[in-house]
Amino acid sequence: MSNFDASTPENLVYSNDIVQLTVLGGVKLEGLDRMRVTLKIELINTDVPPLRHNLDLYNDTQLEKLIRKGAERLEIGTSILSSSVAELTEQLENYRQTAQKPTFIS
Repeated sequence: MSNFDASTPENLVYSNDIVQLTVLGGVKLEGLDRMRVTLKIELINTDVPPLRHNLDLYNDTQLEKLIRKGAERLEIGTSILSSSVAELTEQLENYRQTAQKPTFIS
C-alpha cells in the first residue's frame, strides 16, 4: 500500500510498505523541465539510519547513482528503491500540476 502526503508543502512524504521518501523543503512549482529535491530515504520499522541526497529526479545519471547507493546503504534491492522513487516522481508531478496556478495572458 502506498501513500502520498502533501499536507505540508515543505515536507512532502511518500511511503509504501518498505520505505518512506520525504522531500525536504518541498518542490518548486515552476521550471517543469527539472525536479530538484532533497530526498530523505528511510526504511520503515528498522534502525537503519536514513539516507539524505540532493538530486534532480529527471536526471537519469543522478537517479541511477542514488538508487545504487541507497539500495546498498539501506540493504534493500535496487528494484524496490527504483519503483518507490518512480512512484514518488509520479506523485510529485501530479502535485505540481494541481498546485500550479494558471496564468492568463491578456
